[in-house]
Amino acid sequence: MEVRLFGRNLDAAEFGGTRQTQIRLVDTVSQNAEPASLSSVSAYALDFQVGSAPAGEYAVEVRNGSNVPWTRLKDETLTVVNAGANPDPLGLNVSWAKDFNWLQVRDIRVDYGASGDGVANDTAAIQAAIDDIADDGGGVLYFPAGTYRYTGLKMRAGVVLQGEDPDTAILHYTGSGGAMIGSKGDGITEGRSGFADLKWTLDENGLASKVNLFVLGHPWNTPNQTAGRFFVYRSIVDFPLDNPMIGPSGIIGAKEDVLFLDNEITGYEAGIYSPNVERRATLRNNRFDVAEGNIVNIGAKRMIIEGNHGTGHLIPGVTEGGNFRGIKFGIGSRGWNAEQIYMASNTIEGVGSAFNDGETLLMESPGSNFADGEIVAATADTATLGIDYADPARSWNEQWNIVIVDGKGLGQMRSIAGYEDHVATVDEPWTIVPDRTSKFSVLRMGRDVVVADNLTLNSRGGIQVYHNTYDAVIADNVSENTQGISIWARDTSTSSPQAELFHPSEAQYADRRVAAIGDDLGRHQRGAGGIRQSCGRCRRIRSGIQGQRRRSRGIGGRVHAEGRRCGDTHRFPHAVLVDGQGRAGHFAGRKQHRQLGCRHSVVSRRRCEFSKG
Repeated sequence: MEVRLFGRNLDAAEFGGTRQTQIRLVDTVSQNAEPASLSSVSAYALDFQVGSAPAGEYAVEVRNGSNVPWTRLKDETLTVVNAGANPDPLGLNVSWAKDFNWLQVRDIRVDYGASGDGVANDTAAIQAAIDDIADDGGGVLYFPAGTYRYTGLKMRAGVVLQGEDPDTAILHYTGSGGAMIGSKGDGITEGRSGFADLKWTLDENGLASKVNLFVLGHPWNTPNQTAGRFFVYRSIVDFPLDNPMIGPSGIIGAKEDVLFLDNEITGYEAGIYSPNVERRATLRNNRFDVAEGNIVNIGAKRMIIEGNHGTGHLIPGVTEGGNFRGIKFGIGSRGWNAEQIYMASNTIEGVGSAFNDGETLLMESPGSNFADGEIVAATADTATLGIDYADPARSWNEQWNIVIVDGKGLGQMRSIAGYEDHVATVDEPWTIVPDRTSKFSVLRMGRDVVVADNLTLNSRGGIQVYHNTYDAVIADNVSENTQGISIWARDTSTSSPQAELFHPSEAQYADRRVAAIGDDLGRHQRGAGGIRQSCGRCRRIRSGIQGQRRRSRGIGGRVHAEGRRCGDTHRFPHAVLVDGQGRAGHFAGRKQHRQLGCRHSVVSRRRCEFSKG
């Protein structure tokens, strides 16, 4: 099986070196190292084959040069198991594919008497087959070529619906609205449901209310979710673009493991809307055509959003006031962080309207701020909080991060492992222990984010980061006729309803090309002005950059004056926030920048702190 690893600085060629990336597996018991074979390498991801490593638990170690020390993947191991016979016949390339009973296959016509003639109602036969297969240990329900009419189905754990071919095996909905495909019983609590090689159509004349294709797993906002292992593969969703009764195609509530792979999805609001997935969601190589809503809206830990193509359509007389966006991951409102995100090689075009920002790639954090104030005292792994404000609707028992936003220890972020009587215990010791000069915010964050090699075209908005995003790289993206990149920040007071923009002196941009800037630049910023592009390969830009000074707590700086050309990009292999210093290491003072060949003015209170190693 091929395994993908994500990180930073995986390829020395990124910063002018020779590609010498190596990876190995180290047995956690014997400490013997097993070689692994690399199949692809980039600065932020690599693919490797496990090879002949015997079953067992392994630490994963990687380095970007033969004379560089090995770096071990933190707090995570790779477990190799004996997969058994035919563990992944579809080629899903996920470890949990082995949890389905692929050897049991039943034919919906031969074994359950479905007609598939496009006339008869096959709902009862299909539902009976789903229940029967689930009760018999799970398996595949096979649909030969035909059109199978149904009014609604409920999935059970362990069942896969698979067609002969997505062009000829058609499930045609004739119900009045609601969920076309839902879950019941162990399908809710366990999940383990899949769909492959099917085409989904509907009779829109019978709709009395909005309809959604997949509503799987737990109901909305269920605490302590347990369901997982849902997939939709190599299927076609062919719904009308001009019917507002068509709602999102994928609404899934799950603890973990959701996969959308190689699908073609068309419909008015037929994007994926699954912010209730907690961790491990993958959307790869899908095609979306929508006229409303988000192409993708999902918020999970460890997400891969890669190789998708999303197009927005303005339908005359229907969607002139459309409220649609591109790919979005949201954090905060569901009770967990969205972190370890890889959003790469996607194409988004034609999103937005006169009534909507039309963000092409969006990082947003609704409901993610909780408390703020001053540090009263601190130890190596605690902080005593003098709380100025705390949201009365939230609880300290939820998952929160604490960030030092001013004073000693500025820039550090830790997860809160425990809280009692104003004392927060953090998950790892402070690098620099805060003191009475320090101020804090308690919030949720999108963190460890890579947005790379994406193409955004002909859209009202651009790549947008709406505050509460930590340690993100936006690199090697291309925009044509969009608004480029927009970075927002909020005042540290959670009680403040107003967002304020700031110069992103702690963000990294690299090799970004902007071919054109939208003619309504800055209009949607509520008159605040602000920055649209930043340092790094921006010398093709001739206009659209605001030249005024802007202040934010503890951050000084001047954005490029309009029309001014920026010099060379300063990219060093660390390119991350220096913990406890509150600055990205490659941002230097005026003198150091000029020594590196940059001609614009950048003011920083600290020297450049990069490492050449």
